[in-house]
Amino acid sequence: MIRLSDKITWFWGSITHEALIVSLGEMLSDKASLRKITAKGIHDFLGFQGKIILSSIMPDEILDSLTGRKYARLIRAVRPDAAMVLDCYTYIDDPLVISWKQLIKYVNNMVYTINNVDVPLLGIVKGRILVKFLGA
Repeated sequence: MIRLSDKITWFWGSITHEALIVSLGEMLSDKASLRKITAKGIHDFLGFQGKIILSSIMPDEILDSLTGRKYARLIRAVRPDAAMVLDCYTYIDDPLVISWKQLIKYVNNMVYTINNVDVPLLGIVKGRILVKFLGA
């Protein structure tokens, strides 16, 4: 994964790479960069013509501000070659009801995004202790 705000990580000048991963969280934390990226598209912004994958792994506070609709709109604006489904968070010490709400939100956002973007989506396997959900 490269840092969009740190050109020293843009290392592909003389090295051949088939793909890069970029962080949507970083873009959302820097509105000026997001405007530049959406104006040009991520390929032209980076000067990279290989495959670019958009990562949805980001701080919880940013995830809370996103919906499947907003995420699909951002994917269309950024124009990556592929994207992760929108991440969500669960924690082992959260009450079960919060974990289930997050899981349902995750599935709803994933379904919306699948139906509203034209790029391949990479699933994220959510880690969780089975006992918590089964109540055993």
